[in-house]
Amino acid sequence: MRKPVLRGRKLQRSLAKSSRQFKNQSSEVVNKIIMENKESITILKEVAALLAIQVKRGVSQTTLIKELSDVGFQPKRIAEIVGTTSNTVRVALHHYKKSSKK
Repeated sequence: MRKPVLRGRKLQRSLAKSSRQFKNQSSEVVNKIIMENKESITILKEVAALLAIQVKRGVSQTTLIKELSDVGFQPKRIAEIVGTTSNTVRVALHHYKKSSKK
Protein backbone atom coordinates (compact mmCIF):
# COMPACT_ATOMS: atom_id res chain seq x y z
CA MET A 1 0.00 0.00 0.00
CA ARG A 2 1.37 3.37 -1.04
CA LYS A 3 1.48 6.33 1.26
CA PRO A 4 -0.65 9.20 0.10
CA VAL A 5 1.32 12.09 -1.37
CA LEU A 6 1.01 15.23 0.72
CA ARG A 7 0.37 18.44 -1.17
CA GLY A 8 -0.60 21.99 -0.34
CA ARG A 9 -1.96 22.62 3.15
CA LYS A 10 -1.57 19.02 4.27
CA LEU A 11 2.13 19.16 3.41
CA GLN A 12 2.54 22.48 5.22
CA ARG A 13 0.80 21.16 8.35
CA SER A 14 2.85 17.98 8.31
CA LEU A 15 6.09 19.92 7.97
CA ALA A 16 5.09 22.38 10.68
CA LYS A 17 4.25 19.51 13.05
CA SER A 18 7.55 17.75 12.32
CA SER A 19 9.43 20.99 12.81
CA ARG A 20 7.79 21.61 16.21
CA GLN A 21 8.54 18.08 17.33
CA PHE A 22 12.17 18.41 16.28
CA LYS A 23 12.54 21.77 18.05
CA ASN A 24 11.06 20.37 21.26
CA GLN A 25 13.27 17.31 21.20
CA SER A 26 16.44 19.22 20.36
CA SER A 27 15.83 21.88 23.02
CA GLU A 28 15.28 19.14 25.62
CA VAL A 29 18.59 17.55 24.68
CA VAL A 30 20.42 20.88 24.80
CA ASN A 31 18.92 21.74 28.20
CA LYS A 32 19.95 18.35 29.57
CA ILE A 33 23.53 18.83 28.36
CA ILE A 34 23.69 22.33 29.83
CA MET A 35 22.46 21.13 33.23
CA GLU A 36 25.01 18.31 33.28
CA ASN A 37 27.83 20.68 32.36
CA LYS A 38 26.92 23.40 34.89
CA GLU A 39 28.07 21.21 37.77
CA SER A 40 31.31 20.37 35.97
CA ILE A 41 31.95 24.03 35.22
CA THR A 42 31.40 24.95 38.87
CA ILE A 43 33.87 22.30 39.98
CA LEU A 44 36.45 23.47 37.44
CA LYS A 45 36.09 27.08 38.64
CA GLU A 46 36.66 25.96 42.23
CA VAL A 47 39.77 23.99 41.23
CA ALA A 48 41.10 26.98 39.30
CA ALA A 49 40.54 29.23 42.31
CA LEU A 50 42.38 26.79 44.60
CA LEU A 51 45.29 26.55 42.17
CA ALA A 52 45.41 30.34 41.93
CA ILE A 53 45.66 30.58 45.72
CA GLN A 54 48.57 28.15 45.67
CA VAL A 55 50.32 30.03 42.89
CA LYS A 56 49.88 33.43 44.56
CA ARG A 57 51.54 32.43 47.82
CA GLY A 58 54.87 34.19 48.26
CA VAL A 59 54.93 35.70 44.77
CA SER A 60 54.50 39.38 44.00
CA GLN A 61 51.49 40.35 41.93
CA THR A 62 53.67 41.86 39.21
CA THR A 63 55.74 38.69 38.86
CA LEU A 64 52.63 36.55 38.73
CA ILE A 65 51.06 38.80 36.06
CA LYS A 66 54.24 38.68 33.98
CA GLU A 67 54.51 34.89 34.19
CA LEU A 68 50.86 34.28 33.36
CA SER A 69 51.13 36.65 30.41
CA ASP A 70 54.25 34.87 29.17
CA VAL A 71 52.34 31.57 29.25
CA GLY A 72 49.62 33.10 27.07
CA PHE A 73 46.82 34.16 29.42
CA GLN A 74 44.78 37.21 28.44
CA PRO A 75 44.64 40.21 30.85
CA LYS A 76 41.00 39.55 31.71
CA ARG A 77 41.74 35.95 32.72
CA ILE A 78 44.89 36.99 34.63
CA ALA A 79 42.79 39.50 36.57
CA GLU A 80 40.32 36.77 37.54
CA ILE A 81 43.15 34.51 38.73
CA VAL A 82 45.08 37.20 40.62
CA GLY A 83 41.97 38.83 42.05
CA THR A 84 42.32 42.29 40.57
CA THR A 85 40.97 44.27 37.63
CA SER A 86 41.98 43.75 34.03
CA ASN A 87 43.07 47.39 33.88
CA THR A 88 45.57 46.79 36.70
CA VAL A 89 46.92 43.82 34.77
CA ARG A 90 47.23 45.86 31.58
CA VAL A 91 49.10 48.64 33.41
CA ALA A 92 51.47 46.12 35.02
CA LEU A 93 52.13 44.50 31.63
CA HIS A 94 52.71 47.92 30.08
CA HIS A 95 55.28 48.82 32.76
CA TYR A 96 56.94 45.43 32.38
CA LYS A 97 57.23 45.73 28.60
CA LYS A 98 58.42 49.31 28.90
CA SER A 99 61.15 48.41 31.41
CA SER A 100 62.29 45.38 29.40
CA LYS A 101 62.93 47.58 26.33
CA LYS A 102 65.50 49.71 28.18
